[in-house]
Amino acid sequence: MEPNRQAGHLPPEFESAAGEVLVRFLPTGYVPPSRIGHDLSPLQQRLLEVLAVTGSASLSTIRTHLDPPVPERTVQENLQLLRRLELVGSSGKGRGARWLLNATT
Repeated sequence: MEPNRQAGHLPPEFESAAGEVLVRFLPTGYVPPSRIGHDLSPLQQRLLEVLAVTGSASLSTIRTHLDPPVPERTVQENLQLLRRLELVGSSGKGRGARWLLNATT
């Protein structure tokens, strides 16, 4: 078995055109962006990672995945910013609200 398959990696893609060769290595899981018009904070990157793993999740579920713990208001404010950047979306309201990654993320 090839070493990259043993490690769980997808094989690279190769393209060639006009004397150039492009090799594309594909991630095996979600990789949160570090910059979208401005730098994302480590907490914002971590929130994106949590949503990639959990899928649709409530605020309380998201907070259980953060170590060290982060105040609820801080998580809410950061999720709102990520929504304005169109990286996440939400459904429902109040305690029933669920957060999720946008399909284009």
